[in-house]
Amino acid sequence: MRRKKLGRSSRTSGSTIALIVLLFVGTVTLGGGIGYFYFQAQNVTKLDAQTLCPLSGPTGQLAILVDKTDPVTIRQLSFAQTKIEDLVEAAAAGTRISLGVISPDEAVVQQEYLSICKPPSANEANGLIQNIAAVDQAYKDGFKAPLDSMLRSLMVVSEAPSSPIMEDLQTFLSRIPDTASVGENKILVIFSNLAQHSGELSFYEGGNWTSFSSAGGDQRLARSLSGFEVKLMQIPILEGFQPELEDFWARYFDAQGASKIRYERVGDL
Repeated sequence: MRRKKLGRSSRTSGSTIALIVLLFVGTVTLGGGIGYFYFQAQNVTKLDAQTLCPLSGPTGQLAILVDKTDPVTIRQLSFAQTKIEDLVEAAAAGTRISLGVISPDEAVVQQEYLSICKPPSANEANGLIQNIAAVDQAYKDGFKAPLDSMLRSLMVVSEAPSSPIMEDLQTFLSRIPDTASVGENKILVIFSNLAQHSGELSFYEGGNWTSFSSAGGDQRLARSLSGFEVKLMQIPILEGFQPELEDFWARYFDAQGASKIRYERVGDL
């Protein structure tokens, strides 16, 4: 019995089906690719042009206060600056980085202040939808350059006749936006010998927590450090002062709402 040969119409029908399948697969693949790129583009964090913070708000706070009233050596400054730079490097993109100063000169306090968010670096950019070179340039020019410049202006050898640590800390915190809205990843760093010396309280004149609270000072605290971890980079001071200093600042930061306090001694030998 002879087999029937496939006719031209059968071959044409098979080719048509194959073409339809191919077009369908291509359309699905193209649609999936477009969808993938759209999804990636939508998930790139949009930043405020001035502050470099995510439009949804910063994801953390790193506040650094430098005391320019204390006698300090170049070695101590170098050590502290390296520690601060490491903290900035370790901070996640989206963290607000703020720098401020302790000084009896109000003009210096107002001038030496910076608060911007850390944007994504080139290593964190998505090369499929972002210009890596542009991201890198924005990171260097918009974030690293002004931060490095301000840090250099703060880390200098200087002294002053008084040291209003509490007052300038509150001024500093009041200028930083979003401290209350950010619930986690909040760190305050203070580089100082921690010897408060002002009209409000002076350790050099025998002041301590008892005298401070007896004068009603504890009732005036702003409770502005809720959820903050406090890192105290302390320049060594007379050993006789240290117990009173530690007792005072433990009570002070607890009353201000800090979650944790850590000391690090910054010696020069």
